[in-house]
Amino acid sequence: MVSLYKAVKFNVELQGGTTRPWQIFLSKNDGVDADIYNLVPFIYKPFSKKDMSQSNLVLKEFLGSNLARQFDLPTPDFGLVLEDENFI
Repeated sequence: MVSLYKAVKFNVELQGGTTRPWQIFLSKNDGVDADIYNLVPFIYKPFSKKDMSQSNLVLKEFLGSNLARQFDLPTPDFGLVLEDENFI
């Protein structure tokens, strides 16, 4: 099952990569109300509308992570991130 998180705070944009990933802080509270005392840093890969319409990037990321785990390759935890107007 894929974890669901709530984006709470932007930290920094990282260098490199085509998606220009960000480090953000997430609430691990099942994506519901943010618990500001239980925030964890995550690397967030934002996809543009153009990216999303041209290929299945989210599916590819999901499949790639799952395949890596099946072959016992080190891969970070992943999940879906909820954004709201307070974060954006």
